[in-house]
Order: sequence, then structure tokens, then C-alpha cells
Amino acid sequence: MNILETELMSVLEELKPLLDETEAREKPRALDKEQAFALFTKLEPMLENDNTDCIDLLDELRAVPGAEELVRYIENFDFESAAMTLVELRKKLEKYNE
Repeated sequence: MNILETELMSVLEELKPLLDETEAREKPRALDKEQAFALFTKLEPMLENDNTDCIDLLDELRAVPGAEELVRYIENFDFESAAMTLVELRKKLEKYNE
């Protein structure tokens, strides 16, 4: 068992850089103000019309600082709450960037 543990730890240590590299590539870069507002403009009518295609925007939304709650509502198909959260998030972003 000791030999197996030693060998397993050795293999895992060799694979660690690959995992770190994958995680770095998957982490979205934060959107700037203009990109965030453009995304919000695209998203708003989708939420108002209960359009499930807004799920396709989740990766981009995750790159907007403070959008975690909005993402969660969309993931749960709670578009009414998502629309209200979008309004609040837009206000915060406008206020923060004045």
C-alpha cells in the first residue's frame, strides 16, 4: 500500500500543472462597463419574454462582477427575479462607474 500511495502521489504531482492550466483557461476575464451594458441590453428582452436562450449568455454573465445572483436566477429559470436583479445590477454598475 505504501508503494501504491507513493506512486499515486507522484502521478498526481505530475498532473497538477495540467489542472492549473485548464482552470486558468476556463476562468472568464471580467467584462468592462461597455461590454457589460451591451450584454444587459441583449439580456433584458430575453428575460422579459421568458426566453430560455438567455442560458447561452451565462458564461458571459459570470464575467460581470457582482452578477452571481443574476446567474443563479437564470440557472433556475426564475426570469422574473432575474429581470429585477438585472435592473439593480445595472444601477450599481452605473453608480460605480460615474
